[in-house]
Amino acid sequence: MATLFVGAIGAAVGSAFGPGGAWKGFQIGTAVGSIIDANENRAGTSGLLSDLRASGSQYGAAIPRVWGKGKAPGNVIWVKTDVAGNTLVEHTVSSGGKKGGTSSASYTATFAVAFAEGSILCPDGGFVTRTILPKRLWADDKVVYDWTDSTNQKLTLAWYPGSESQTQDATMVAALGASATPAYRGLAYAVINDMPLGDFGNRIPNLVLEYDTDAVTVGSLIGDLCRMAGLTTGELDLGAGTSAITGYVLAGRGPLDGAVEEILQAKGADLAEIDGVLRLVARGGDAVLTIAESDLGFFTRQGTETPQAPKIERSLVDGAALPQAVTVEYVDQDRSFDQSSQTFELHEAATNQITTLRSGLAMSATEALRLAATLAQTAWLEAESQERLTLPLGYLVLAPADPILVSCEGALLRRRIVRMRLSGESHIELEVVADDPAVLTQTAVADTGAVTIATSPPPTGKVSPSTFRLYSGIELSDADATSPGFYVWANGDSAWRGGDVYLSLDGTTYQLVGHVGRRGTFGTADGALASASGLDTTNQPTVTLAMGGPLANCAEKELYNGVNRAYMGAELLGFEHASLVSGADWRLSTLLRGQRSSPTSGHSAGEIFALCDGAQIRIPVDPSSIGEVVDVKVLSTGEALVDVTAQSITIAAPHSPYQTNNAPVAPTSVAAVATAYNASGAESLTFEARFAAAPQAVQTYDWESSTDAGATWSGITNTGTRFTAPAFSSGSMMARCRAVSGMGAVSGWTQSANQAFVAPPNATATAPDSVLVAISYVNATEVLTFRAIYTASVPSPGQTYQSQVSYDGGATWLGPDGTSGSTWNGATVAQTITSGTIRMRFRAVAEVGGAVSAWVQSAGQTYAPPPIGVISNLAIREAPSGAIDGSNKTFVLLHTPATATERLALNGVLLQPGASNDYTISAATITMAAAPVAGDDLLCDYYY
Repeated sequence: MATLFVGAIGAAVGSAFGPGGAWKGFQIGTAVGSIIDANENRAGTSGLLSDLRASGSQYGAAIPRVWGKGKAPGNVIWVKTDVAGNTLVEHTVSSGGKKGGTSSASYTATFAVAFAEGSILCPDGGFVTRTILPKRLWADDKVVYDWTDSTNQKLTLAWYPGSESQTQDATMVAALGASATPAYRGLAYAVINDMPLGDFGNRIPNLVLEYDTDAVTVGSLIGDLCRMAGLTTGELDLGAGTSAITGYVLAGRGPLDGAVEEILQAKGADLAEIDGVLRLVARGGDAVLTIAESDLGFFTRQGTETPQAPKIERSLVDGAALPQAVTVEYVDQDRSFDQSSQTFELHEAATNQITTLRSGLAMSATEALRLAATLAQTAWLEAESQERLTLPLGYLVLAPADPILVSCEGALLRRRIVRMRLSGESHIELEVVADDPAVLTQTAVADTGAVTIATSPPPTGKVSPSTFRLYSGIELSDADATSPGFYVWANGDSAWRGGDVYLSLDGTTYQLVGHVGRRGTFGTADGALASASGLDTTNQPTVTLAMGGPLANCAEKELYNGVNRAYMGAELLGFEHASLVSGADWRLSTLLRGQRSSPTSGHSAGEIFALCDGAQIRIPVDPSSIGEVVDVKVLSTGEALVDVTAQSITIAAPHSPYQTNNAPVAPTSVAAVATAYNASGAESLTFEARFAAAPQAVQTYDWESSTDAGATWSGITNTGTRFTAPAFSSGSMMARCRAVSGMGAVSGWTQSANQAFVAPPNATATAPDSVLVAISYVNATEVLTFRAIYTASVPSPGQTYQSQVSYDGGATWLGPDGTSGSTWNGATVAQTITSGTIRMRFRAVAEVGGAVSAWVQSAGQTYAPPPIGVISNLAIREAPSGAIDGSNKTFVLLHTPATATERLALNGVLLQPGASNDYTISAATITMAAAPVAGDDLLCDYYY
């Protein structure tokens, strides 16, 4: 029985394009192992150097895994230093006589540089091994060592192919000692002795290795990737993958299903899980059978198979989300394995979507163009026919990826199965899409002169300035947060070939700190993005690209795996859809907001937009620079520092310290730190895990609680350092906690002491001591404000208040709806009267359990008309708002008194106004010279 399916080209299964392409099938797995960080060691400038130390290593780029032919950038992993810490060796040559003689200095360096992984450890303990054979070594686009040409082998160089048996390098052993020198097994690297640096500005240049491995086929490459993800050879049937692959580079770390899909897309194949085995199936084969029209729409009713309309259920796809053009970025096998791109445009497609497939496969320009055409045409073909068929059980012989013919209304439709489901014991359901073998056979021929991505050097004498952008804030990864720093994006005209990054801490002196080699995509936001969290399907911001592009769509699962991440202002977000509005303006939609806890508010028009697609580089700086403003310049070939205008950036502190140790930091103790009670009086304890050493930033915690002194436990997983246990009404409660690392390793349990149930302190209600009345007037209406007060008693914590009014001397009491069953809520209630007598009563209600106190009522208040001579209105015995707690001196009246009409009394004693007396008043605000203490009565009469 077929249970699961991984697809390649087009919608419904494994599609790169369109909403109909969403699938939740087989997750190939997650790459095993940590990232090997990149180094860009650059030393000084030409001439006599005052500092003979190479610049320090930088982190962020993974060592690639390679198959077949290709190029791999170098990553310096060791530089020889002398006792003074110098990494460059100075050589001085004198000429001339004793008088008027001259001397010149040159510099060399000895270092090790890694290029690729030669063997890769798999979860089953075995290895994926590809013997890496070096061909040529490039330094800043100049061949400095050629293994195929004995006349160009002037460097003293030792090569290690990355085997599991390779030994230590003799040069490194001599410098470091045998015990401190790794053999770097599994890592293909070279050790270069005394490399002359005069041609490279007296710095270690950018090194690139051209290599070859043993022959690779589609089947062997997919097999290696699946083994790296944890599958065994017994779970794979890849015999159909016999076509050759020129080369492939897997540059990053992460889930490998995207890499498998990329290869399947390029080679026109599917991967179906059938009876527990992943089987490679080539597209375009003959239909396996024809489905009769009479079998369409079957289901079982009382044991009898009965046709039931509809015969075919078809899903509609929004055509606006389909691509007008598809761009394939690839490794050009005919251009020294440099990166290139080809774009195929469907002129008849009335959409603005441009979709990009970024591939590590080596291919020709024509192969890339034909692949783009296949992807574009397949996306539209399958979008027009995403269908579901309901069939009798006899069709269980089918399997995912099978091409079939469907007879319907006189037509014979060719379809491909993308999913099968057995519906109980009654029938099967197939999800199918249109299948046209002709789409796999393209005839387009590429124009190889117009679409290469910045691989050719600029014409002699031409300078291509670098346009660049900077950002310091929330990092893209924990690895980037090992030290403070900033990101750099750069780009230029068609002849731009990258730029060197220079940093100045004082605005005057600049130091070479890095090199940007890939074209960045960046610009500005056109408006202020509204705040949102999680998956934001409401906001659709537009951005204007200053450099780079085009932007591309991605699948939902790619969005959650970090594809299409970008900085917009200080926020790191992702976008699923990007549609071209006009010119360089793009509209983004379906946003994944606030990634890595970045802020989602505070956006503004004109803020930075920068795509995080690997073109950016990270420049680490010393922690002493945190909060400082530094200046940065990016120099293209032929430029001097004076030619470039600096940009300034404020260095932010790291946000998420990286933890390399997979063992989590266990709590040393667990303590009950807070208690609360529900309305029934049950107690809820909050426990906290405490640590002697700082825990890992990425670890989480499992918590369990016990009400039987640890005999049995129950709890939750993947939470924080605090845990609120379930409420309990008797007995005892204890909790225990363990830490879980980001890789899933767990610590031992640490448990709290047993905590006995404590009855809630707020289960009783304390009645007020009296009811205070304040009198004011609105025209002829008397306004009485009643307030429950305490002069001797202390109110119970958390208690609330209810009140009722009586107009007949207390014979009957009424609430706001005029019945005896209702009450006002709160300790203060205002009532108005124009005649008669009124009184108010209050009682307290306990926070827990709802117990009530006795009623306490006011004296009867008989209506009195406003005094003669009232300026407008009169407030009598009003209690100003403000805490009477011995520290607060500021109180506010309900109205602003007429000038010099207020009479303020404290505990019945009239106070004197004035800055040197008891209080001052401004508008309705009273400021006391001395703060009243708890239990004092502060009352005010005034006209207003």
